[in-house]
Amino acid sequence: MGCAGFIGSQSTDRLLALGHSATGYDNLSTSGRLFLQEAFSNSRFRFVEGDLLDLDTLSPVVAGSDFIARLEANADVRFGTDFYKQLRCKSELGIFNLGTDECCQVSDLIGWICEEVGLRPELRYLGGERGWFEDNSFIFLDCSAIRGLGWRPQLSSRDGVLRTVRHLPNNPLVFESV
Repeated sequence: MGCAGFIGSQSTDRLLALGHSATGYDNLSTSGRLFLQEAFSNSRFRFVEGDLLDLDTLSPVVAGSDFIARLEANADVRFGTDFYKQLRCKSELGIFNLGTDECCQVSDLIGWICEEVGLRPELRYLGGERGWFEDNSFIFLDCSAIRGLGWRPQLSSRDGVLRTVRHLPNNPLVFESV
């Protein structure tokens, strides 16, 4: 989403360079195809011109996606914050939670990560057994908005965390400062 601006096009080019396929979605209102020249030359890139408020165009794009990055921006200051108000109020879209229907404990996350990297730390929670004041000891995301567009998770929470942990050592760019 928002693939034709500077940040979106750079992110798209990087994904393609890493061997991923990418579908770019943009209404081209404040950007253009110029930033996408490199992406258009790649057979793993598909471009869909559309607006985030147009659910008929957006829904089929989202339904087939493994991962969605929202990089759209109101680059035209003349519109102020009206763009974002319109996006939140006139459509079902906003910030999407991506996740599964499972609930997992923070201690589960810690356990999965430590098991994968071969650590057995002693866990001490600040504030006692539950953590700090008003802390949540579990994670559950309401994913109904994106599921309404047809997106379905392909990994469990555990598999997603482990895939991320395994990805990090092979991708040192993640740790570079900008």
